[in-house]
This record gives sequence, C-alpha cells and structure tokens, in this order.
Amino acid sequence: FLPLKFERGEAKMLSPLLQAEVIVPSIIGGVIVLTFIILMLRGIRFVREREVVIVERLGKYKSSLSAGVHFLVPIVDKPKVSALSLLP
Repeated sequence: FLPLKFERGEAKMLSPLLQAEVIVPSIIGGVIVLTFIILMLRGIRFVREREVVIVERLGKYKSSLSAGVHFLVPIVDKPKVSALSLLP
C-alpha cells in the first residue's frame, strides 16, 4: 500500500509526514469502531430454557431474565446464571 496524491493527472508519493497524518487517524478510528462493535456484541445475552439470569446493575438487583434474547448494558450490567430444577 503506497499512499498517493493525484495532481494534474499524475500520481505522486505523499511525504512521510503527510502519510502519518493520513494513516494514524485511520488506525485510531478503526480501533474505536472495533471496540464499539465488541462492546455491543458483549451486550447481547442468550438465555436458554431452564435457566434464569439475574442481572445486577452496579451491584444492585435490576431484573431476572427468562429464556430468550436480551440486551444488557456492557460493563454496567453483570449477569449471573442460575439453573432451574424441576420438582418431582
């Protein structure tokens, strides 16, 4: 990959300083987007049948989740899985 600049129909190499001005923000933006995607995926919670998930928000009980797909706030919500047992 060679950063090029087009002037008057000719391709010219960018100076190393200008290359850094183009590449560094691209890398930082990519890291931010990747971090955002990972956090959003961590917020999706699948609860199986015969399971109950107790959600604590900042250490305090918030709710109980039954079977299905649920969305939690990453980092803030802490899910704790509890298995249900069937009584005879």
